[in-house]
This record gives sequence, C-alpha cells and structure tokens, in this order.
Amino acid sequence: MTPRSKSSPQLLLPTALGLALALSLGGCAAPPLEDAEPDPCAEAQAHVQACLGTTEGEFLVAATCDPDAADAVLQQSCAELAGAGKADFLGDFLCRLGLLSFCPTPVCEAPAEFDPTGSASCGELIGLETCGQCDYYLCRDAQSTSECGADSYYGGFGYYYCDRFRQVTEARLSPAGQAWSRRARTCLMESLEESVADDFQCSEVEEFAFANHPTCYLETGFCSLPVTDWLLILSTIEAGDHNLRQLLTVGIGCLAQAFGPGGELEDSL
Repeated sequence: MTPRSKSSPQLLLPTALGLALALSLGGCAAPPLEDAEPDPCAEAQAHVQACLGTTEGEFLVAATCDPDAADAVLQQSCAELAGAGKADFLGDFLCRLGLLSFCPTPVCEAPAEFDPTGSASCGELIGLETCGQCDYYLCRDAQSTSECGADSYYGGFGYYYCDRFRQVTEARLSPAGQAWSRRARTCLMESLEESVADDFQCSEVEEFAFANHPTCYLETGFCSLPVTDWLLILSTIEAGDHNLRQLLTVGIGCLAQAFGPGGELEDSL
C-alpha cells in the first residue's frame, strides 16, 4: 500500500484534539476549581492553546492522557512547540493523549500469502487471526479487473484502516470494544465478499463499501459500547477523512444523537 500523506500535527492540532476523550462525559460534573488538584494534562492543554493560538473549548484533553507526555509539553517553550522540527514530538504527544490517528502503525509481522491471479478466493483470508487478515483488501485489489490501485478503497482506505484499527486501536478499547472491533472487521470483509464482484468499477466498490460501514457498525453492537470507545474509534480516523467521520455520525443513530445538533458531544467534532 502506498503510504498516506499526513499533514503537520501543528496544522491538524485543533481539529484532531476536538476528537479526544473529554475529561468528563455523560453529565458528570467537574469538581469546583478551589477543590481541584493541579492537573498537568489541563495545564498542557492551556499551554498548547496559548502557543498555537487556539481558543478555550476548541479541543479537549483525553481522559487517558499520559501525565509524562503532559509534563514534556509543559517543558517546551512556545517557540519549541511551533518549531519546524517538532512534528514528531507533537505527533507522539497527540498519540499519548488518545488521538490514535497520530500513532504509528506497527509493521505486520505475519502478512498473508495470496494469489493475485485469482485462482484462490480472497475470502480465505477473512478467517485469519493475525494481522495478515487485513491483506484481504490487497488481495481483492490485485484480483479486481478495474485495476484501481493504491488510492482505491481496496488498496488504500480499506487496508489502511483495517490495519490501523487492528494494530493501534483495538488494544486500547474496552473488552467489549475489542470484541466489537473483531466483529465489525469481519462484517466489512464478508459484505464485500458477498456483494462486490471482481468486475465492479472502482467507484462502485467505494460506494458500496462506504455505505456499508454504518450498517456493519450497527449490526455488530457499536451503540452498546462505552462512549470512551466511540471516541477512540472516531479519533482513529484522520482529519483528512472527514467524510467518513460524518458518514458514521449521521449513519449510526447513537452517534447522530450524541454528536448531532443539540447532542451533548456536538462540539467534539
């Protein structure tokens, strides 16, 4: 797969942090300021806001914030935070705050073997219990008669997010979220296997696949997951893939209710 281009963390920071986990969710009240303990994560948020010119409320600190990462940010001057050489530093900080789109994806150590000539079914890869399961998308791309390539749903988006959700997001979810992730991943592949032939045009594959994301998420129990899992899942989607995030929040009733107009998490997107 051709690596997807990423914008500088400095440029994506306000949008990305808007997807982070809120310090208080579900109506839990924050303690009075006079009784609150010093919070390095909140202080780091304020420091980054001041340095990068964002406003209060434009992004939220993750509930899973790493205090060591917050301390590291507090030790940086504004000039250092905004410096050209700080992209990797900020990317690591955002990852440790729970913004999973900034976390590096490990190289799969057990890639699947498949026949690009089409003599064997790609569907055999769906049952794999290793990271090679995601090679299903590369297999489908290789066997497609449309030759859509690395920028297609198969060669780019499908494989990319399958790999990221499996290797980056899944371990951070609740036990229920991890089980959901496995079910949803299988559902997305099985739906393609059953409904999309190798002679489909690239646009037809993409149209079916994107429309099927909310369906598979719902059918595999997304709405029963904790809100913290919802936000980790959404934070895996890169800022440049805003259309998918909007598709999910509109297509999945529980997300539409939470993030739509008047929803308690409306300002998080």
